Amino acid sequence: MKQDNKKVLSEDKKILLMKKYDLTSRRFDYEFSRSVVNETDISLWLSEKYGDYFPIKETTLFHFTKKMYLSNIMKNGIIFGDVVTDNKEGVNCPNLTSQGFHHDPSGFLDNKRGQSIEDEHFKHLRLVLKIEEGDKNLVNYRWFDNKHCKGINGKLTDKNPSNYGELSKQFLYKGIVTPSMIVRVDEYNPSEGKYRTIPTEEMNEICKIYDNVMYPNSLDHLRLMGAKVKDFSGGIEDYFSKNDQYNPFGKLYELSDYIVKNIKGFNRSMYLDTIVNLTSKTKHIDMFEIIIFVINVYNETVPSDKKIEMKDYLPLIFNQQKKCDDRWNIQVENGVSLKLVG
Repeated sequence: MKQDNKKVLSEDKKILLMKKYDLTSRRFDYEFSRSVVNETDISLWLSEKYGDYFPIKETTLFHFTKKMYLSNIMKNGIIFGDVVTDNKEGVNCPNLTSQGFHHDPSGFLDNKRGQSIEDEHFKHLRLVLKIEEGDKNLVNYRWFDNKHCKGINGKLTDKNPSNYGELSKQFLYKGIVTPSMIVRVDEYNPSEGKYRTIPTEEMNEICKIYDNVMYPNSLDHLRLMGAKVKDFSGGIEDYFSKNDQYNPFGKLYELSDYIVKNIKGFNRSMYLDTIVNLTSKTKHIDMFEIIIFVINVYNETVPSDKKIEMKDYLPLIFNQQKKCDDRWNIQVENGVSLKLVG
């Protein structure tokens, strides 16, 4: 978001921004001159200092995701985004960026063991979004990180901006990024090092293949830890109520959601530490060990009349997991194979 230094901000836009950020004319002129020197759009400059990003014209932003999530996004909008607030806690909020080059702002695209962007399901997509003038839902990520996260996210992204992008040019969206805001979807070709726009017909086919399915064994350790409980999108509870039936670990999340909403103090700290250890990327993840642990903690947390029997609940988890995995294999693997052969 570089600013054309030859342009003078119109008086009505200046008044709009002064009112938004409660600035005097003198203070605004100072900030504007600083934004010009730093070749930064004035709205972006003010958002990093004061928090809210207030677009004074229609603005293009981007969201990066994986191919297998496109169907979900085109149906429900962009709801998810992991925001780390400290080493063991987090909140949910959609992450957007003004930088459109191929990178991984959220550290989300390549976090699966042994999988790469060459794999069909994990191919990188860039969603091109149109943000309306005056949209009040954007918060500068750098500002939020410094104020609420002790700068933990900036410490990571600043080490490798070519991979993560610049945190100052990223935004948290306080709401659902609706499908109507998505004006284009691009797929990254790693061998050519560039994007191609996906035609509508092909996009519809992709959405059909991945409709109401989830990748097998895709355990969300951040949900187990409660990072989805505090939700700035406002849509996550409704989404879970409608879609956990399609999640291989939906029955497990029923228990962990209760735990993270009710467990406090030392017991909470011990629970989070154990989940971190059990889901560490440096070790083999034992799903059965995680499931047993969550059931035991759930039974220690709920009133005595709400406790569940291990022998009764385990089949519910495994049956749903098998049902979801079978659906993936029939619907997705066959669909992608036919598509690749075709």
